[in-house]
Amino acid sequence: VMLVCAAEMLLSDYRANGLSEKLFYDTMEDVIYKVRECKTVRGIYGIFVESWYGLFFRRTLFKLGRFEYEITKFGADTPYEKHGVRLEPKDAMLGLHIPSCGPLTREVRLESYRLAYDFFPEYRIGGVLPILCHSWLLYPGNREIFPASLNIVDFLSDFENLGSAVSEEYGDCWRLFGRDYDGH
Repeated sequence: VMLVCAAEMLLSDYRANGLSEKLFYDTMEDVIYKVRECKTVRGIYGIFVESWYGLFFRRTLFKLGRFEYEITKFGADTPYEKHGVRLEPKDAMLGLHIPSCGPLTREVRLESYRLAYDFFPEYRIGGVLPILCHSWLLYPGNREIFPASLNIVDFLSDFENLGSAVSEEYGDCWRLFGRDYDGH
């Protein structure tokens, strides 16, 4: 009930700020994805990544086509300068999130990037819309693991790798195998 009331208030906020109902409903679809993920991982319907939803209600995350875009900070330790773009560590930019809602074909990816480019003109730098993505999908070793014909491998080409990390913990295990990592 509380989520429904909060969603109704957020829809009113979207309308008051000139944002479309379609954008609202597309963005709120993530609740369905997260409920399904909870059922898969924990065996019950619910939400186990509750900290995620503050982004919706602060209107800092929007689903545009296949991807969700979060207004965030660059956050690197050093500035980035390439392709006519300079980003300082505290510069505002977009982060890309990949909801569990379907394939990552080139067509849906490019359409989503185009929608983001149109929706976020204030984050463009010299005609370029910098987008940051932290995902296991961008692990450089995926090129050796997966066949070149897979969308996952093609997705790697959408981004310049600014670094990667390998950890003993496997926090994304639930995303891949539908269960939390237990060391095995």
